[in-house]
Amino acid sequence: MPSIAILATGGTIASEKQPGADGLMPTAPADTLVTGLEDAFANVGAHVETRQILSIDSMAITFDDMKVMLRQTLATLDAGFDAVVITHGTDTIEETALYLDAILPDKCTVIMTGAMRASTQLGADGQRNVLDSVVAAAALCGKQVGVCVVMNGRVFAAWDVEKAHTTGVDAFRAPQGGVVGEVNELRFVPVGRPMPPYPKIGGGGDVASVELIRCVASASDVLIRAAVDAGVRGLIIEGLGGGHVPPVMVPALLDAMHRNMVVVVTSRTGSGLPLRAMYQATGAEIYLRRHGVLFSRLSGPKARILLGLVLAANHDPASVFVD
Repeated sequence: MPSIAILATGGTIASEKQPGADGLMPTAPADTLVTGLEDAFANVGAHVETRQILSIDSMAITFDDMKVMLRQTLATLDAGFDAVVITHGTDTIEETALYLDAILPDKCTVIMTGAMRASTQLGADGQRNVLDSVVAAAALCGKQVGVCVVMNGRVFAAWDVEKAHTTGVDAFRAPQGGVVGEVNELRFVPVGRPMPPYPKIGGGGDVASVELIRCVASASDVLIRAAVDAGVRGLIIEGLGGGHVPPVMVPALLDAMHRNMVVVVTSRTGSGLPLRAMYQATGAEIYLRRHGVLFSRLSGPKARILLGLVLAANHDPASVFVD
């Protein structure tokens, strides 16, 4: 019987409206997440315990909070648990998942989940997601698939999952095909094992300063120059289309690189691979690659976390960001 620990951190799944309050707050304790699920856990064949490690909305999550989750996960697994399920707010669950996936060895079975509707709202999905996560965790023990996110019956790879709707229970998707499986009738049904487009970074979870800038029509270089003046170590540029940067931004980017700042371009489109050798105009992929700009198929927010981990660990970014 696998032993699974649920580490609660807050979010909508733990939110409730207190008397006199105007809105929801993440105040429900961890044990309420599993109330009434005991028979279902027994049917799955899993021993489940809960622990409260944070109580926070995920819009407020910091890298220090992510490090708490990392340390608590490792301590829990070292204590003899076979798998960990982390409940988390959905606003930034994909970023925390990437953070943990890049650091933890694949032998660690870690599932992240949350809810789109609080327990006090009609159609609450939190307990269903918790149960599905336990099913997935029990099935994936020892399978070395990396960190996964379970929402609405689907199991997503951490590197690809993203929130694509503000409120729908089917808010999450995997635009690059990063679906590991599904949970149906207390069974995990595997779909595949999509591999992350990066090596394990390891380390203690420190993250160097990296900023994210999105390209738009008629852009300026103000934000790039501000990042240079602030002394950040890296820049993620969410480029247009296949990874293009408005020409007006290019001189500032090259200046940033001359000051030893690492620049990585992703696409703001949300899916598809960055181009390599189609367009050669100033700001297009041929031009940028020739000047040493790196590219990534990750989303901008995830690329930011990965680059921060890489720089903090003193790894070579060019060996990690290979698209």
